[in-house]
Amino acid sequence: MAVHLIETSEEDSYLAVARHISDLLNEGEARTALAETPGSRFTQDSEAALAEGRFGDLLNLLVPHFDVLFQKTSGTDLECCVNVISHLVPRLPPHQVRSAAKQVADALIAKVDEQAQQRLQGLTELYNVADDAKTQHMLLRLAISYATKANLANLLGPVIKNRVEEWIKDWRLTPAESRDLYLDIAALLRTNKRRKTAAKDAYKLTLRCLSTFNDATPEELASVKETAAQAVSEFIRSPDLFQFDLFESPTITQLKGDSQYGHLYQLLDIILNGNLQGYESYDKSKLENTTEEEVQTKVRLTALMTLGTRSTHELKFSEVQQALGLGNDSEVEAWVVRAIGKYQIGMAGRHKRKTETQQQQFVAV
Repeated sequence: MAVHLIETSEEDSYLAVARHISDLLNEGEARTALAETPGSRFTQDSEAALAEGRFGDLLNLLVPHFDVLFQKTSGTDLECCVNVISHLVPRLPPHQVRSAAKQVADALIAKVDEQAQQRLQGLTELYNVADDAKTQHMLLRLAISYATKANLANLLGPVIKNRVEEWIKDWRLTPAESRDLYLDIAALLRTNKRRKTAAKDAYKLTLRCLSTFNDATPEELASVKETAAQAVSEFIRSPDLFQFDLFESPTITQLKGDSQYGHLYQLLDIILNGNLQGYESYDKSKLENTTEEEVQTKVRLTALMTLGTRSTHELKFSEVQQALGLGNDSEVEAWVVRAIGKYQIGMAGRHKRKTETQQQQFVAV
């Protein structure tokens, strides 16, 4: 079978999309040789705009028909049409590119429907053809917002979660823009129920955002108070987090004594210091999305870690028993093994029996 290669241009692609839309507009219309139809008028206008190099006018003709394309076209045909329209944007004068990109993006994400994945894919293609930082930044935030609303975090989240610092540097984002980007992606990741690590990734991005407020004004700190409280709450609920590096940062210390979030700061302080007595007197009615037993376990593990790091000698089981309020040596050993499982005590598994004294002790390293 002979293969024929046919050279085409971007202009041919634009005309092909315009004619495809024309056919869609003509569906159900009565046709005669001389009758003018919505589709024929559209084709004439599109051809004239293209012939005269009026790419902005052509874009204005094509974009309003995204709904028709998404309703009546699918698969690779839809993908090609959206990509061709997106490639019109760089053809415009530089000062019109950003507004044109916003126009296309708004049309793409106007609905959350059964074609949501294709709409998001079209938006990412538009991002890829943009060549200036401000336009890319705008399109990225729109993509994140749409993916969050459309529950598509499993598609976009893994691709962007580790690129925030790169974008902040390359796009020269302001502190405010950087913080918004951190929080946007964190919010997206929290909606991803399919990936087990998504919540932890969101937590890490939130902490990175909060770490940028060390020299912030009181007004800036107040604006992020709810976010700080959310980070503290996530730390408290997590069975695997035991270190909170921002405890003394202004974003967190502003919660101390706060009428709404002061109880979270109090509990954070109790956990980080392994203060079992403090936890016993804590108002348990203020626990949120966790149980008394879960928090007590966390406090005990932190207390064990604190005891190990402060000790300059081999710890006796009796010391651990007293510090953790345990009943017998079997309970102590169980908690030591539990701490090893959480990597709280490095090689604490080297606990051993002193047969000559019948004393039990272990090495905390």
